[in-house]
Amino acid sequence: MTTTKQPSVALVILAFAAVYIIWGSTYFFIEMAVKHIQPMVLGAVRFIIAGIIMMIWVAIKGESIWQKSAIAPAAISGLLMLFWAMVR
Repeated sequence: MTTTKQPSVALVILAFAAVYIIWGSTYFFIEMAVKHIQPMVLGAVRFIIAGIIMMIWVAIKGESIWQKSAIAPAAISGLLMLFWAMVR
């Protein structure tokens, strides 16, 4: 029989506070940005920046960025997520 250690109450409160602050600030800054930038442009810029950051991370880790076997399924998945969400 294994015993589990109870999480610290302070750490749980700190984790919830971090989620509330980080998530809340995201929505706050999106609201501020939408006042000055068109929503579609803002979304495109956010996704491009996120993609560049992920590609840099993969390159730093030394993994192959462009695998021919993964390009087609990734493109199909991305297009379906983009356009299927518009249809629904």
